[in-house]
Amino acid sequence: MEKIPVTFDLKGTTYKGELSLAHGAAGQIWHLMVDGFYFGQLENSTRGWQFSTQKYGYDPELAEFFGNCIISWIDSHSV
Repeated sequence: MEKIPVTFDLKGTTYKGELSLAHGAAGQIWHLMVDGFYFGQLENSTRGWQFSTQKYGYDPELAEFFGNCIISWIDSHSV
């Protein structure tokens, strides 16, 4: 699967990154890279989209934003 480009604002700064599907994750786990650095792992679970680690105190709204980016991208690239 292709990488999904994302642009987002966090604490007044605009970032560009990309989401890529984790191998063997069946569309449920994605890796987020920002400016060439690993930002976190996003997971779609029964509780909705969330970062699998709260180490950095990720905002749940940010996880939902990235989840919606994934869904929109998949829908727009479906045959």
